[in-house]
Amino acid sequence: MMPCTDHALARALVALLTAYGPVQPIGHEMADWASATFSGESHLVRLKMPCPSPPDMIALATTLAEAEIELGNRLLADLALAGHARDGEDMILEIEALTLVPS
Repeated sequence: MMPCTDHALARALVALLTAYGPVQPIGHEMADWASATFSGESHLVRLKMPCPSPPDMIALATTLAEAEIELGNRLLADLALAGHARDGEDMILEIEALTLVPS
């Protein structure tokens, strides 16, 4: 199975979230995924950014939930903020995604 080329998902997430401050990718794990009818990859992308205010954090989670990201040879089926943790003045975001191979 061909993975998302050049971590297009991580780059797209950085571009999507820069409205909330500078964003730095710090990790991207990918695993093959399949159901009875679909195949693709599950992703866990970790991003580091300055701590957003509580209202901005809510807006950021909404932005992720409503995002439509073009990934070329993959379809983005699911995207969610799975977790976050403070790291000094920064916030570490954990974003889960599911990409599918078009049939």
